[in-house]
Amino acid sequence: MSSLPTKPTVSVHDVLNRLRTWIAVISVDGTVLDLEGGDGWFFGYRNEDLIGRNTIELLDGSSAEALIQTFLQGPDAPVHARPISFPVQIVDVNGDRHRSEIIPSGFEIDGHRGWVVNIAKLGDQSLSVSALLKVIQGESLHEIAVSIADRLTYETQDGQWFTIVAVEPTTDRSSIVSVVENEVKSLLQTYLGNDEQPGRLKSSAIWNNLAPNAIGLFEIDTVPDDLAAAMKAGCFSQILVMRVDTTDGLGMVVLQLVKKNFTPHLLGNTILNFTELQTVLTRSIEREIGIRLLAERANCDSLTGLLNRSGFESDATPLPEDAAVIFVDVDKFKRVNDTFGHAVGDLVLIEIANRLRRVCRPGDLVARLGGDEFALLIRTGGKDVADAMAFRLLD
Repeated sequence: MSSLPTKPTVSVHDVLNRLRTWIAVISVDGTVLDLEGGDGWFFGYRNEDLIGRNTIELLDGSSAEALIQTFLQGPDAPVHARPISFPVQIVDVNGDRHRSEIIPSGFEIDGHRGWVVNIAKLGDQSLSVSALLKVIQGESLHEIAVSIADRLTYETQDGQWFTIVAVEPTTDRSSIVSVVENEVKSLLQTYLGNDEQPGRLKSSAIWNNLAPNAIGLFEIDTVPDDLAAAMKAGCFSQILVMRVDTTDGLGMVVLQLVKKNFTPHLLGNTILNFTELQTVLTRSIEREIGIRLLAERANCDSLTGLLNRSGFESDATPLPEDAAVIFVDVDKFKRVNDTFGHAVGDLVLIEIANRLRRVCRPGDLVARLGGDEFALLIRTGGKDVADAMAFRLLD
């Protein structure tokens, strides 16, 4: 009889070292007793080289001080089973800092006391978490878009992914962002852009085949010819498209091009990742729109829709060398209010504002400074243009 084949053994050490995060065993005095994960490396150090070193040496000053106060209070201090997780700044072999999350668990086994710690770089957390952190830190939608493009552009043994994020001008600024400068980006930007309305996304693009807030995966032979040409230039076979919509319409498009890693459909983990990211981005866009509207209201005259004094002073600086300012007030306006009432006076001010707009050129500023006082900023042309415009105003 032939013997049964022996079952191959897998080393726990080898498996744990394939983790993208780390698991560390740390004694009560902070000494590293064991460290696994990160493909055998911990922020530029070999895992085995850190055994015997104190964790405090690997943290920046504030994180080290907090850790000493929390955990390293002496050999007789209690070891808590489930302390709350917390962020730290880990200093790598080159002295650079990395925000990371520590998830500790205490242990007391056969007289040994210490901590088992799971360590994860915040950059390795899900996109929705990192995007939410940026929202909390007050970063703009454009900055968040750059971060998303960075996180979603990468290369692994499984394939390559290249991402462009397009932000619609319903927010504070229209932009098409990518972290890779190459021919594919240029081609895609041409595809994305709207020639008739610079800064806006092309109305006939692929995302218009998707419902609001939908996510789709398209193969190269199913996309428009101009997009297919851009994909072919970069040897990409598929493109993932995610719309981010609000009540104001399309706010953002995320395009992720796929090379090598061909799948016939969206995988479940991809759907979960992008769906949560979509929720965070929707809230971010709504926040950006809200901030813009508040700023506009703060700098806008509610009656006429012109800039108010604050908005005028803000938008008028810095002044070009050949700029000029025309001040306007309405003679005998008080008589209008006294004779016909303030409602009619308001209608007169609105009509005057409209006439001032019609006289001005694109790029000039019109403001209501208060009451029946108005101002016009003539950005170019100097005194000659201002004089001519003043006579047109009087007419």
